[in-house]
Amino acid sequence: LPDVTHTRTAFYVSAETQWHGQLTTTQRNQLWELYMENFRKHRVAPFSPHLYAPITWMYLDDDFLVDFSSFDKAMKRYLDEFGFNAFNLMGYKSPTFPIFLVGHWAFSPGYRALFGKLMSKITGHLSEMGWLDLAYCYWLDEPGTNDFQYFLDGMDTLRNCAPGLKGMVTINIYPPPPQLTCASDILAPLVHRTDDEAYIWRQYLGDEIWGYLCMRPIFPSPNFFIDHPAVNHRIIFWYAERRSLSGILYWGVNYWPTNVWQMPKGREGVPNGDGLLWYPPLKTFPTNAVVAPPINSLRWELIREGLEDKEYFWLLKGAITNAMQLFGSNSPLVRQAINTYTGAVGLASSLSNLASYRREPVRLQTARRQMAEAIESLDTGAPFFVREPKSRAIAVGETVTLYSEALGWPQPTYQWFFNGAPVSGATNQSLTLTNVGPAQAGYYHVVASNIVGSVTSAVARLAGRWADTPQIIAEPADSVRYEGATAVFSVAAVSALPTGYTWLFNGAVFSTNSNSAIVIVNVSTQHAGTYCVVISNSVGVVTSRVATLTVLPQPIIFPPVIVKSPTNQVVSPGSDVTMSVTVRGPSPLKYQWYFNLTNLLDASTNEVLVITNVQEYHAGAYSVVVTNPAGAATSAPAILMVLPYVTNVALIRTGAVWRYLYPTTNFGVAWRQPEYNDTGWASGPAPLGYGNGNEATAIALPSHTNPVTAYFRLGVLIPEEVSSVPLTVRLRRDDGAVIYFNGIEVFRDNLPTGAISHVTSALTHIEGEQEIEFVEFLVPTNVVRVGTNTVAVEIHQCTNSIAQTLQPVAWWHFDEWGGPWRDAVGVNHFSLVGTDILSVPGVSGNAVSNSASNTSWLTAPDTPQLRYSGPFTVGGWFAFGQQTGNDPATTCIEKEGEFRLYYTGTAINRYRFQLGQTEVQDQTSGTKSGQWRFVVAWYDGTNACIQLDNGTIYSVAANAPVPGANPLVALKRAGTTGGFAADEVFFFKRVLSSSERMAVYRGNFSATNLPDLAFDLELTWPKLLLPQLLTQPKNVVRCPGMR
Repeated sequence: LPDVTHTRTAFYVSAETQWHGQLTTTQRNQLWELYMENFRKHRVAPFSPHLYAPITWMYLDDDFLVDFSSFDKAMKRYLDEFGFNAFNLMGYKSPTFPIFLVGHWAFSPGYRALFGKLMSKITGHLSEMGWLDLAYCYWLDEPGTNDFQYFLDGMDTLRNCAPGLKGMVTINIYPPPPQLTCASDILAPLVHRTDDEAYIWRQYLGDEIWGYLCMRPIFPSPNFFIDHPAVNHRIIFWYAERRSLSGILYWGVNYWPTNVWQMPKGREGVPNGDGLLWYPPLKTFPTNAVVAPPINSLRWELIREGLEDKEYFWLLKGAITNAMQLFGSNSPLVRQAINTYTGAVGLASSLSNLASYRREPVRLQTARRQMAEAIESLDTGAPFFVREPKSRAIAVGETVTLYSEALGWPQPTYQWFFNGAPVSGATNQSLTLTNVGPAQAGYYHVVASNIVGSVTSAVARLAGRWADTPQIIAEPADSVRYEGATAVFSVAAVSALPTGYTWLFNGAVFSTNSNSAIVIVNVSTQHAGTYCVVISNSVGVVTSRVATLTVLPQPIIFPPVIVKSPTNQVVSPGSDVTMSVTVRGPSPLKYQWYFNLTNLLDASTNEVLVITNVQEYHAGAYSVVVTNPAGAATSAPAILMVLPYVTNVALIRTGAVWRYLYPTTNFGVAWRQPEYNDTGWASGPAPLGYGNGNEATAIALPSHTNPVTAYFRLGVLIPEEVSSVPLTVRLRRDDGAVIYFNGIEVFRDNLPTGAISHVTSALTHIEGEQEIEFVEFLVPTNVVRVGTNTVAVEIHQCTNSIAQTLQPVAWWHFDEWGGPWRDAVGVNHFSLVGTDILSVPGVSGNAVSNSASNTSWLTAPDTPQLRYSGPFTVGGWFAFGQQTGNDPATTCIEKEGEFRLYYTGTAINRYRFQLGQTEVQDQTSGTKSGQWRFVVAWYDGTNACIQLDNGTIYSVAANAPVPGANPLVALKRAGTTGGFAADEVFFFKRVLSSSERMAVYRGNFSATNLPDLAFDLELTWPKLLLPQLLTQPKNVVRCPGMR
């Protein structure tokens, strides 16, 4: 393997005084060297190698004097020699980011001017040394909502004052706030959240996405505590390869607030943690200075293994690329190597739940060996560089070392060249020049050779700081960016005199900010063109090479997703109303608002809908459809109510504390009466219930089973002014409810008429969006009395057999890492036929894919529940992976002789539904490789129907299927090429309604017969608002007879 590491990392470490005693500066430097050597051996980069050797400055005569001496000494050692490939220049847990400069607080205009002057010197020096591309500024740790503006101000200041220096932020909020995801260059969400669409999108636009590990959340989410088997720290790097993450950030290595030898805990209040990745060198606190290395944990060793695994991935990808050029993409060796790579990354499909992994290190070791064999099969032995010398500035008298590394077999030899001529005796990987001066300034390269061939490195220029005329060390590079991304052009130049920079765009002045870099945020086609920079001072001018910015249309990789729908509103006539929708997804996004679901609002095509001077005829339901070339999303309708100057005053608010009881025997009717003594009942805030996931109070029987029925009571004080007006109740119920006011029934919903008991079933299941909806009704005034009133409610779950027939026969989530893949409703579990079905990221959690083997598929035995000749529905989410233009057909789900839902293959690129001998084809075009499609097919008793992404329905006349005993089959491919994935597949013995299909399309993936119960209630009265004078009468003076 290479000595250098190609995976960027950031692991915080510091010299803990309590475990090393009071160290002198010399002792601390010796200890730090031991720490850094440990990092180097494990291929890990620390937050800040310069933690104890920061850049310092002072402000004198209207300018900053910056001292880089200690910093340069440390970074030559740790960046150049050790090869650390990333560092936090300043910020969190690193040398302090200045928040106060010469009397100005961040981020005032005065501060920005001073900060720009300071950072121009610092970033210029980093460019001269070849370190700027390794630097980042970890500006703020896990900013919360209250920190957003401070964070945005900091990132804006950094981009304007230090262009080319990347900003980093760690994110521990879900879903990811757009304020964070669009404002920083390096986004570091919790590693198991990196597959969110927001991060995938920013990654497509060129931002770096790192995986972040910290103390929370606890197992089974990934963190660095002892309750994780060590292999979990290794698999993270395999997942990083699968997700193309740019780096991995660990919050800490040696956080030791307690004696972790005696109390394995990383932080008070977090159970079952330990001393992170290192242990202290002693088992008791020292009384004298201790210069000794830490004790490595097995987790630390497995991190090294993971980083070595990443080098195998890096080498294999390079070998495949080279072999394609030599042998062609259809070479069997190339295809085999690609399959090896695909199979290896398939071992880390998701990190949402590490408990789902088969924790067998031998599987990783076997895959690593297979990658090594694939690399050997493609390798010719010819040398190639894994590290090349870098250009940099030099000062008179300093010692400079240029580094390189080449791989090949036999191991290569080296020969260094200066200005095109070989350097005598310079035959090592590195070239060290001592006491440099003008004679050593020039151009260097190295040639690596063996008996198979030779390779020449990039040319590195050493430019002297003593020269007055500006000299360019590193030229601006060409850039290709998608619309909406950020483009950066930079130059590294050196001169003994103050230097200015003027950037040109297509030959005209673009920026005169006198920075060595420019940042173009949110690029568009108008930014495409050529860029160069004119560098000048009092004695000379030099112009850089011309770099080209190419701007590509944004990639459309997934349809839009509604993050937040417009909300219900109650307003008075004459008011102005604003409704908005929050959407996540690739542009171009198009918006179309609808009134009462059908009436098109032609002029309303933005994310915000404004209605001025609202009148009663504006009352109704408003929704918006958002589209892009990949699909469409429809918001939930928002109800606009227009009432004449009335406000609703809450007597019982949602979330109120209720007394509750779940009866296990017949409890009679006395509990409904006001005089009933309920002091023995439990109490808790609403929503109350179970099975929905959003309960403020979860209720369960002592046996830990879920009650079928629950009773609720609450007293409410009704003032005299309210007793004669109609009261409005808003009720959330799942599934059925009866409301009693002072013992009198005032409302019944989804329950049979007549007497009911604790075992009475609701009539139907309440599912999907209806589970969180509130129904409204008025309380008759004759049941309300002045003073304390009692509201009693009983909620019943649906348990009757008629309602059960409306639920799915089977539903497969496919979240398991491996088989069997369980039916969440019944016993129709899928098992594997063949050798390998992969677990891959899906629409919700994991999905299954047959891309690793064309002879593997899923099967479930025939059961009576799967035999049906009447109306039924099958469907799910499916995606194909294209290898050729004629990949074969793949079965989505089939019961041979009865029905088959399948994908035609890439030549036709359509989905079809076969019923007996009749087929219907969906006509939707443009499905892309890797794009998830929601495909539903059904038989309604007359027609075979198919629909894609809740779009147009295509149908043909068909006869009912004849039930047979054949097994259920899924993911069966008809040929060798291609690949296919499935997620959230279902089978109903009825036709789903359009609203039910829409609910599933929007993400209601729960198996709908799982038990749940929910209750919340709001009671309000309408209060007339006092009239408000808009104008006052004016005094008037008139003569008699005048008006």
